[in-house]
Amino acid sequence: MYFGQTGHLVKSKVEEHKIHLRLYYYERSVVDHHSIESDHHILFDEVQIIERTNKYWDCLINEAINIRIHINNLNRDKSLQLSETWDLFLSSIDRCFNGE
Repeated sequence: MYFGQTGHLVKSKVEEHKIHLRLYYYERSVVDHHSIESDHHILFDEVQIIERTNKYWDCLINEAINIRIHINNLNRDKSLQLSETWDLFLSSIDRCFNGE
């Protein structure tokens, strides 16, 4: 799982990743690096947009929340760090969505 933001169309980003994988050019992308290093086939046809906004801070906060909730993600850039006070709240949300 990878969470990020882009000003490009998702279709364009997916095509960019596919080209990088074909050329084994993965220095700039953690998704491509993971795919090549772990021999893990990325399901590009199943890419989903989880939220769309033009507001910069909304993007950063949403990304930070999803990175914190989904521990096993591929994100290496932790640009916005949430305070530990969010942990109890986010763990309760995670339990609700995952049926625990």
